[in-house]
Formats: sequence, structure tokens, C-alpha cells
Amino acid sequence: MKTFKEYLISEALNPDDYEVKQTGKTASLFLGRLQPIHNGHDAIIKMMVNPIVVLVKGAKSSQDKERNPLDQKYQTKLIKLLNPKVDVVKAPTGYIPDMITVQRKKGIEVTTILAGGDRIKGYQGMIAGYNKQVPDEKKINVKFIETPRVTSATDVRNAIRSDDLDT
Repeated sequence: MKTFKEYLISEALNPDDYEVKQTGKTASLFLGRLQPIHNGHDAIIKMMVNPIVVLVKGAKSSQDKERNPLDQKYQTKLIKLLNPKVDVVKAPTGYIPDMITVQRKKGIEVTTILAGGDRIKGYQGMIAGYNKQVPDEKKINVKFIETPRVTSATDVRNAIRSDDLDT
């Protein structure tokens, strides 16, 4: 019988589950719910090189229509209206090593992650935990850029609901 750690390495996180394509393309990653995208998100995306926006669509959070009223198709449409060249993808969780693995399968190496100061330590912890379990050639090495807090998505949702277009 496998230990939990052996299971994680061999089954759940199996880094040999993908073949890294050597395209030389690098990208920046930004993730969140973006419910809805607002001027703060737009400013962040404009800072990115080959931007990849990951919409985190967990089963539990997707059921909360008060905080998550928009579906992926509509969110993608809004994001692309502001930034036509952004790659918008969906993820079932906010686990960054999985997101990076998906991009590696496409031949893209994520070199930068943009995040708010309240998120960076957690993201660094995810990557550190992953890196402890994989050989050197599979390790994730990214630079984190702290993003400014421009506005609140909750405030934007409330303004939309009250037809407050100025806000």
C-alpha cells in the first residue's frame, strides 16, 4: 500500500504526466474569479507579457451566484473585449502547479505570476511544496509581482445591481 506522500507523487501530482514542449515561449499568469473584470484587473493584464488569465471556477464558489454571477463564457467575452490578445483559461481550483503544468503541455513556460500581497505567500507555499516533490528539471521557478489594489469586485457588482454606471 502506498503512503499518502507516495500517492501524491505518483498519482495526483505526477510531474512525468506531461512532456514539456520546448517552444521558448514565456508568459505571465494572473488568476482569480474576476466577478466581474474591472479596471484593476485590466491594469494588471496590461502589465503582463503574453498574458494568461485563469478563471478559477470551483464547484463550491460557482454555486454562490451572489459573489459569482457570471459564467466562464461571458467572463471570457468581457476580458477579451478589454484585452483581445489575452489567453483566458478555466481551472477547477486555484492550485498553481496544475495551472503551470497545463501551460507546459502547450509549450509555454510561466515565468511571472501577478497577485495581490494577500495571495503571494500562499502561492509561494504551493510552489515550494510542489518543488519539494519533483526532480530539478520539473521544478517551477517564477517571479512574483505584487499588484496594486485598485477597486473591489464586490463594489463593482453592487454598482451594477443598482444601475450605478458612474461607479
